[in-house]
Parts: sequence; C-alpha cells; structure tokens
Amino acid sequence: MFIQRRFPIFCPQLARIAAFASFGLLLAFCGCGKADDARTVKTRFIDDAILDEKEIATVLQLAKQCGIAEPGEIQSYHALPGSHRSVNVVSVERVNGRQITYDLVNVGCAKWGGQEWMGKNPKQLGKFWVSSSHFYTVKCTTFNIDGRTVRVSLDEGIPLTLADKIIDAFTHRRIEDDFAYKFTLEHTDVSSPSQLKYQKGKNEYEIHFLQQSISFVFQLNEIGQIKIDGVGSTVF
Repeated sequence: MFIQRRFPIFCPQLARIAAFASFGLLLAFCGCGKADDARTVKTRFIDDAILDEKEIATVLQLAKQCGIAEPGEIQSYHALPGSHRSVNVVSVERVNGRQITYDLVNVGCAKWGGQEWMGKNPKQLGKFWVSSSHFYTVKCTTFNIDGRTVRVSLDEGIPLTLADKIIDAFTHRRIEDDFAYKFTLEHTDVSSPSQLKYQKGKNEYEIHFLQQSISFVFQLNEIGQIKIDGVGSTVF
C-alpha cells in the first residue's frame, strides 16, 4: 500500500529512514540469500527461513491451488517493517515486447507466526497458508536508462511514448525549475524509477523512486513540460 504525504521541503531525516526501509524491502524481494538453481524451480532463501524439500513441495502445491500454473522461483524474505518471515512463489515471466508480466502468491507459515494476516477463508495446506488477498499479477515495462534496463510499473492509461518522455526527463533532470522542490529533486537518485501512475480525475501524474522512498506528483503543461506539484514519501 502506498501512503502519500506531500511536503514542499526536503526532510533529510525522513529520507534516510525511508531509504533504509526501502533498501531492506528491495533486498527481501530480490531474494538475497542462498540460491539453488539445480531444480526446475529456483529457490532463494534467507538464512533463517530455509525450506526443506518436503516443505518446498507443499508450498508449490499450495501455490498451484492459488493459480500459479508455472512456478519459476520460491523466495523467502523478511517482511517490513519488522522481521516477520514469509515466502513468495513467483511464476515464470511472460514477455510481450517491453511488457513483462508474472504472478506472485505470498505464503505464510504457522511456525513463523503472522496468522493475524490470514483473513477470511484462507487456503491452507499443512502448516502453510495463503490469504485470499495475497495473490498478485504484476505488470511492468522495461526502459533503457543510460544503457541499463530498468523495470517500471506503468499505469495502463499512460501511452508508452509519453512514459518514455517522462522517464527520460526525470532521469536526466529536464524538469521545469520550482524553488520549493528543486533541492529535493537535486538530492534524489532519479536513475531508477519504480512506478509511474496517472490520476485521471486530477489530471496529474506520480513517479516513484523506491530506493529512496520518494515520489513526485506533477503535471504536464501545454507544451509537455513537467511541473512538480508535490513531493511524497512511499511507505510500505
């Protein structure tokens, strides 16, 4: 869930706290830990949440019941905030040009706690369970940023040609000067955007930079220039 708080002045303390939290989240979902590529389905576990072969088979069976027809990887990680352990089963990616789609199901384990998040009518198999709200289809679009391929979650209402221009403008800092947000923009690493959203009712856009937990709300003027209207913090 994204919680946005707009503030016109850069807050170094908040930025450092948010950046630390996001960095941990990135490590979790990148699955830093031990990897085993010998199996058809890759496993990538943190040291204190390693599943044995029987548990892996149970998790894969549960994920299949939830709609993961072709699993590609099992990851364990620490959910933030805190250190609650959990498991993701990620499907094989489906690629269509620059769009990448995959399914993800979040699996809880009774021995790690967290039953308060089970919700109503969870699917259960042995000590593992999946809440009805813990199945996701993730869509992202690839962008070339200075020779690097970066994945960005892109609202379907944003044309790809426009998204290319917006991301290129931000990553190369071609933004209409606004004194209230200039300092914040200068001190934000804009090389890796994570999400671009469009709020049709307000006719405004929102771009997120996950590594620093910062987002910018902006509008496009009549000649396509970007004018920042607000700065927010992305909290998970």
